Amino acid sequence: MPAQAIKPRCLRRHQILGASLPQNELHTACKIRLVLSSVQLIYHAHATHLLGPSRGGRHLARARQTMHYLAHCCFSISYSELARLTGRDRTTVAHACRRVEDSRDDPRIDKGLYFLESSLTSMALMNLRTPYHFGEADDDSSG
Repeated sequence: MPAQAIKPRCLRRHQILGASLPQNELHTACKIRLVLSSVQLIYHAHATHLLGPSRGGRHLARARQTMHYLAHCCFSISYSELARLTGRDRTTVAHACRRVEDSRDDPRIDKGLYFLESSLTSMALMNLRTPYHFGEADDDSSG
């Protein structure tokens, strides 16, 4: 039986989750994966649900909105590019960012978002300053 073709709308989400991407989108996709991993841990939501076509319940929608917000704020990914890579509309991503920004009036939410933003930003800066290549030996051969 032949493999099922992926619908065009789902193609980008499928690529974010692990299939190949064009070289020019790979760096942005890695940033989105980093945000996705953090949101998965905090909200206990699976990546396929966050990037899936269904809106899901309130909890899942809030997790997805937080993912869009963090990707936009921490990594300066444009609404259009974020929408294209996650399979949403640009206006949906903009709405998500506004909703999360408005929810920061609650001190508990603001504190949680602050820690998420700072950890994501520091991970990104650490990766940019000292790139680590998996599989390379860390031992000192001068001894």
